[in-house]
Amino acid sequence: MSNDIPANVLPYPLPPWEHDFQVLAVFGSVDEGILQTLVPAPLTLRSNIVQISVMYFNSSVPEEPYYDAAVVADVEYAGVQGGYWVHGYTSTDTVHAGTREIWGYKMKRGDDWTLGGDGKRYHGTIGRRGKTLISIDMTVNNKPFTPPSLFPRLFVKVIPRASQASAALSQVIVMRADTTAMTTDLKGDATVSFEPSAADPLHELGTVSVLGANYLEGHQILPWAEELS
Repeated sequence: MSNDIPANVLPYPLPPWEHDFQVLAVFGSVDEGILQTLVPAPLTLRSNIVQISVMYFNSSVPEEPYYDAAVVADVEYAGVQGGYWVHGYTSTDTVHAGTREIWGYKMKRGDDWTLGGDGKRYHGTIGRRGKTLISIDMTVNNKPFTPPSLFPRLFVKVIPRASQASAALSQVIVMRADTTAMTTDLKGDATVSFEPSAADPLHELGTVSVLGANYLEGHQILPWAEELS
């Protein structure tokens, strides 16, 4: 069978994707034992630091705006260090399918989103099935804080077989997003909370010991990725 992609079978555009972004992110430490259970082999956990984010993308490719939210762990594979989405949510079916099938993002659909601020305070939430899974409040003070680097992104891209409980495809992917411009970079103190949900147990991460937070705006391209395995 040819490896060419037939016309009219993909419900999303192929890379590069491109957007202007807004990101409200908290960085902090969580229970390492619980976090370890969320990181699949062959990735290895490097620390108990996570990034918890609510994001908005004014996207030109795909041609519709969307929200994302994520809990990102500090991982490594074959000498490459980066961030793995242990929990991820998005607002559109195009992004849900495309990020999963192209790069291997671990995604669910969120159904209630907020993200905004006035230069002094910022607030972001993501809701699903009547629960506020993530709520972030940041007060801008710009005191010194160096966020840990959780880029590039590392994913375990798994596509199951249709005929049995095994993988038709299993790869480690590294995706190096290209941030071509940063127009806003504000830092501050923040609180973050998770509402308990049986369907989405982010709350099992426990209390987040916050190291700092930031609010970013800029322009970014999501390119083709590298297949490490």
